[in-house]
Amino acid sequence: MLRHETLLRLRWLPLAVMLLTAPLVTIGVIRLKTDSSGFVQWLPDNQRDKQEYLQFVELFGGDDYVLATWPGAGLKDSRLDNVADGLREADARRVAGGEPPLIDHINSGNSVYRELISEPLNLSPEEAVQRLQGILVGPDGETTGVIIQTTPAGKTRQQDVIEMVRQVASDAGGVPAGDLKLGGTIYEAVVIEQATQHSLRNFALPILLITLVLTLWCFRSVPLALIVLSCAVYCRSVSLALVYFTGNTLSAVLVVMPVLIYVLTISGAVHLVNYYRDALRSGSGARAPLDALRAGWLPCSMAAATTTIGLTSLAVSGIGPVRDFGMYSGISLLIAIAFLLTFLPAALTFLRPPEQSET
Repeated sequence: MLRHETLLRLRWLPLAVMLLTAPLVTIGVIRLKTDSSGFVQWLPDNQRDKQEYLQFVELFGGDDYVLATWPGAGLKDSRLDNVADGLREADARRVAGGEPPLIDHINSGNSVYRELISEPLNLSPEEAVQRLQGILVGPDGETTGVIIQTTPAGKTRQQDVIEMVRQVASDAGGVPAGDLKLGGTIYEAVVIEQATQHSLRNFALPILLITLVLTLWCFRSVPLALIVLSCAVYCRSVSLALVYFTGNTLSAVLVVMPVLIYVLTISGAVHLVNYYRDALRSGSGARAPLDALRAGWLPCSMAAATTTIGLTSLAVSGIGPVRDFGMYSGISLLIAIAFLLTFLPAALTFLRPPEQSET
């Protein structure tokens, strides 16, 4: 059984582990990317529809594209040709500079329309519009746009593709930024990624402040509140770094995992702090951290174990993002409870008991 003298002798160990691993954890959190893949990732690997789709993509290429249009983009709008030519030139400059091409093919509604009414088809304007409606021409028979199909490199650099389209539309087409309308799988992926990054970064500080205020209000102690908060923030960051260093990315489901770990770590820390305060009230004095650990390790461990079992049971799911969520959440929770049961008692030993602080 752990003795008070042993706890005092080893109390620097979990603090040292936290400080030494903090730079590595920070790198993992900063470099972690979000996974904005389409619907394919949500299909089970053994599902026939997914296999047929992947075979189709292998034979005929992917369906990754960007659709750009703006008010007044009609079949006679010369800006469509300017934007299409500008995109080809911009991509050619990238290739000349040693960068991989982002664009595979560009089609504009007016260029296809001209092909249909010219040799050898010689369709009438009405027939050409009828054929293009619902594909490159809107229901009004006039509105159209530019469709940009990307290369495999463009699929992995989706943000670069969108920035190129916006820049060229403004420079070559003279389209105001507020008028440009974008759509397509590439644009959807970029929007999803931006929303995910926004939720991870912009909500982190408000959540920390709310947690700090609540713990201060409950504990009436700044040191206790900071200990709980630092433990929760570290465990949350470790869960994100774990995803990065195992070569994975954050999916729309996995993005919930750090919040889950943060909440569960705070819950366990609050329980241990309450055991610590009970030990102080019972007169344990300097031994209160050890008494809190002895009283709280079993219920905290049992709660974490049962939760981990429930989370890891999702590993049998045929849906990749759900499977990843279960596995990463379960592993992260085990790491969190192990760190909590070592870091928090060690940190509490640095606090002077009320009886000693008053003398």
